[in-house]
Amino acid sequence: MAVYQRALEIDQKTVGAAEDATLTDLGFIASDFCAQGKIQEAEQLLKQTIELARQNPESGPLRVARVIGLQENLASLYRFEHRSTEAEPLLEEAMRSCESLSTLSPQCAGFRVSLAEIYRNEGRPIAAAYERALRIQEKNLGPDHPRLLSVLTNYFTVARALGDQAKVTELQAWIDSIQGKMEAQRQRSVQ
Repeated sequence: MAVYQRALEIDQKTVGAAEDATLTDLGFIASDFCAQGKIQEAEQLLKQTIELARQNPESGPLRVARVIGLQENLASLYRFEHRSTEAEPLLEEAMRSCESLSTLSPQCAGFRVSLAEIYRNEGRPIAAAYERALRIQEKNLGPDHPRLLSVLTNYFTVARALGDQAKVTELQAWIDSIQGKMEAQRQRSVQ
């Protein structure tokens, strides 16, 4: 913690309070607070850091990405603390910001999945959130990427619970296809 505090002091003097190096230092300090169980301190610091990040007049895509990452960290803290009502608006805002960028990153899909988990815990409809997360990941990774399996499997479970047999069949075929390709690749690497 002392190292991050010292780095923060140096960065605040040399580059300013709202610059990326300073924001990174603040993020590390907030992570340390979480690791030490100092949740209130971490929450306050993350809120302040988000506001600092928004203040920079040079807010291009990289700054938007920085704010999105900070919002995700704060939402994760809230979810860890079972404070879904506070996590949800942060994730929704981060998701909108993420989707406004020219490229949809896998991080956008992660926001959708996190929101789906909140919705599921509250008994709200979640299939659309999984569908959107899946489409974002597919666009970024391709239709056969193994990282799709997590969202596919969760979406499959939801579709089955909803009795949507057509979607269940579609998702099962997709899962089987990816797993088959992974097995074939594993077999080739063993030979």
